[in-house]
Amino acid sequence: MTTTSAPVSTGQVGIIHIRTADADRAFAFFSELLGWQSEPYRSERFTAHYILNTKRLTVLTDDPDAPPVRIFYPTQDVAAAVARVEELGGRVVDSEVADDGGGWARFEDPQGVGFGLWRENNRYARDHENVTPARGEVGYLTIGAPDGPRARVFYQELLGWQFRPAQPNDYHHVDNTELPLGVLGGGTGPEVKLYLRIDDLDGLTARVTELGGGITSEDESPSGRTAECVDDQGAPFCLWEPAAGY
Repeated sequence: MTTTSAPVSTGQVGIIHIRTADADRAFAFFSELLGWQSEPYRSERFTAHYILNTKRLTVLTDDPDAPPVRIFYPTQDVAAAVARVEELGGRVVDSEVADDGGGWARFEDPQGVGFGLWRENNRYARDHENVTPARGEVGYLTIGAPDGPRARVFYQELLGWQFRPAQPNDYHHVDNTELPLGVLGGGTGPEVKLYLRIDDLDGLTARVTELGGGITSEDESPSGRTAECVDDQGAPFCLWEPAAGY
């Protein structure tokens, strides 16, 4: 695929939505584990907890229509972004686009990965009082897709991502994002996997089990130590204690 249009976004991760079965219960778990503090939103359909003390806005939601993870990227012109996503083979799920190009839109990429684009505003200002730093938050993520080259073309054209050469398992790290991330090809289905960056893996894995969760596996690599976990609702998440230099 060859296209000539400029990317519609800087490609930086702006907001991270995580779907859970019960948002109140999920917030209680992560509040105890990582010290997250929230401002809840409640509607007739779902509850969402907007985490106040992470550097990057994270939202726990039990919206049944949401994908397991949805990443939002900022754009100056949502209407142009909608057109560009469709041109590149993605699908618009829903949107609210203002006449001046503001608003938001939610999409699926050509292989089914959910994501969103929105024009930044002061609605999610991060200057709340009486908050303390969290003990952990999303510090790394991967986007898995069955067709890695197709995924890389889509995100390079849409968001301007620049990829390093392949590592094992068709993994390509992105060089020009503030939040470390990469695209992993060859998977059986679309998946966004989040790694919560923390300082004390041993202490927090013990706390996971105390809170009713579990540890399914642990691993060590040049980038650090990781633990695959489940919370007290059985939802998977990953803790990452980075090695020096990461």
